[in-house]
Amino acid sequence: MVSDDGRSHSQRNRTSICDGEYRLLGLVGQGQFAQVYCAVHRRSGRLFAIKQIRHARRHTSEEGLKYEQQNGLRNEKETTKEAVLLRQLYHPNILKCHVASEQRLILDYCEVGTLRSHLSTAFSSQFKPGHLSSLTIKYLIEDILEGLIYLHRHGVVHSDLKPENILLTMPIPNRLTAKISDFGCAHPLDQPNQSKVEIGSPYYAAPERFEGYSSIASDLYSVGIMLYELWVGDRPFTGTHHQLQRAHKSDSPYFPSTLPPAVQHLLSTALHKQPGSRFANAADMLDAFKKVESDPVHLTAKSVSAPASQNIDLATVESSLRARSVVVHGITASVDSLTTLPRGCCIVTKKSLHILTKRRELMSIARFKQPCWISVSPNGRWFVALPKSNKHRSQGMIGKLSRRSGHQWCRSITLKSRLLTALLTDVVQTIAIDSRYFLRIRTARELVRTYLECFTRRGQFVGELRFNQSITQIMPTATPYQLVALSDDSPSAQPVMLLIDLKPFKVRTVRLPFIPQQVHTLAWGYLVVGEQMTVLLDRNAQPVTLLKGLPNSRAIASLDNRQLLLANHATQPSLSIIDASALNLGVIF
Repeated sequence: MVSDDGRSHSQRNRTSICDGEYRLLGLVGQGQFAQVYCAVHRRSGRLFAIKQIRHARRHTSEEGLKYEQQNGLRNEKETTKEAVLLRQLYHPNILKCHVASEQRLILDYCEVGTLRSHLSTAFSSQFKPGHLSSLTIKYLIEDILEGLIYLHRHGVVHSDLKPENILLTMPIPNRLTAKISDFGCAHPLDQPNQSKVEIGSPYYAAPERFEGYSSIASDLYSVGIMLYELWVGDRPFTGTHHQLQRAHKSDSPYFPSTLPPAVQHLLSTALHKQPGSRFANAADMLDAFKKVESDPVHLTAKSVSAPASQNIDLATVESSLRARSVVVHGITASVDSLTTLPRGCCIVTKKSLHILTKRRELMSIARFKQPCWISVSPNGRWFVALPKSNKHRSQGMIGKLSRRSGHQWCRSITLKSRLLTALLTDVVQTIAIDSRYFLRIRTARELVRTYLECFTRRGQFVGELRFNQSITQIMPTATPYQLVALSDDSPSAQPVMLLIDLKPFKVRTVRLPFIPQQVHTLAWGYLVVGEQMTVLLDRNAQPVTLLKGLPNSRAIASLDNRQLLLANHATQPSLSIIDASALNLGVIF
C-alpha cells in the first residue's frame, strides 16, 4: 500500500524509526505480524532490536484489562499483549524490553543470532552440522531453565519455546548467553486454556498444546525436545503437522545406545506424554540436568537431519593441481594479502599496492615509505592506506583508482582525533567496505574484545561496533558488508571462525573440528587451512569438501569462478595460478 506522499507503509515505518533516536543497520527478520530491525542508538552507540508491529493486538478480555490497570500499563496508546508481559520481566535470560508502545518494541539486541542459526554453523570432527560442545550445551540449557524459573514464578507460560526463539549473545568473552524471546503465544499461568491452537512449530510442542492447553509442564517438554536435539543431534519426531501431533501424543522417542541411562531418564521425564509425570517445575529439571552434566560423560551424536544443501559427500580429495607461475616484475617483497576485485586481484605487500588484471597484466598502484594497512574498496575504485608504526603517524593516504593508468590521484588523510587514538598499536586490519567508508579493526586481547571503527574517506569518525572476542586475522568476503575472521580464543575453547555481518550487525560463530591457521576468501566460499587439513566452505559456511595437497600459501584469492591465485611463503615473491575446476566441485562451478 502506498500513501499520498508516494511511500509504502514499510518505508514510512523505517523513516519514522530513523528520524528518532535510532539509526537502522538493517532488517534482522520478519514474520506475519512484525518486522525486526537492528538499530544503533545515536547518542550512546548501543545496539538495540526494534520490533515494528504491523497488527497490534490489545487485551479486550476483562481479565486482561484488569491486569493492565493493576500494573499501571494502560496509557494513551494501546499496548500489545507481548508488550504488557515484557514490561514486567527483568532477568538476564529473558529478552529485555526497554520501550513498549502499540506498534513498536525496543528490545535488547543479540548479535550472535538464534540457537537455530548457531546450530547450522557448528560441526563435529566428521563435519556433521548441529554439533555443540558439552560445555556450550551446559551453558545454554542452564540459561534457558533459569529464564523459565523466573518466568513461571511471575505467573507466565511461554508456550512457544524452540531454537528460533532462543537468542544468543556474548556479554562475557568466550561464553554464549541464551535469552528467551518472542512472547506472542505467552499467557498467564492461571489461564492454561488460553494457549493458541495454531502452533508455530509442532516439532517442539507438548501433546496438550495441540488441544489449545499449556502449562509449566508444556514449556519443560519443549526444553526436553531442544535438549534431545542438542545431545542426540536430531529431533525425536519428524513429519507433517498431523504426523507430529500423533507422534507427540503416542510415540516414544528413540534413545541411541550411546546415551547414558541417567541422560535417558532425564529426557524420558521431560518428554513424558502426561504433564503431571514430567518435572514439577523448571528448578527441578535444572537440578536433574546439573547432576547429569557433572558426570564426565562423552555423548556421541548420530547423523543429523540437514537440508539438502548440507547432504554433501565430504570425502577427502587428493588434489593433483598443476600450478602455473605468474611473472611478478615490480613486486620486491613478500605478499601480505590477495583480494578479489571486479577487474582482477589486489596484491598487497607491506609497502606497496598492485593489481593483477584479468589479462594477467600487473599494475603497480602505490608505494609507501613505511609499512601500512592497505585495503581496496569492493568496487575497485579507491584504496586506503594507514601507517602501522608511530613514525610518520601524522598522515595516511586515500587514492582513487583508474582503469587504465592505475590511479588518478592520491591525497593524504590526517590522523587526528579518533584515528590517532590507541596509535595503531593493536590494529588488526583496515578494510574499505563500500564507496564511502572504511573500517579500522582493533582488538584488545587483555579484554578479549574487538572494535570495528567506521570512518569516512576524509577520516571522520562515524561510529563503532564491538564484540567480545579477540581476533588474529580478518578480511572482507564476496558478500557485501560481510567480514570473515579467526578468533584468538584460549586453547581450551573450541576452534572457531567468525562471520561478521555489518548490515545488520551479526557475529556468527562457525565452530570447527580443528585449529585454523589461516582463512582465505574466494568468490564462492572460504578456504580454512589447518595444520593437517584444509576445508572448503561455501558462502553459507557449509562444508563442501576436505582438501589435501593444496600448496601451502601465504595468501589465496579467486581470479574468476574457476581459477585461484596463490602467493607463497618465501621471502622472494612468487605467484601461481591453479585451476580449481580440477577438484570436480560441481556444486560450486
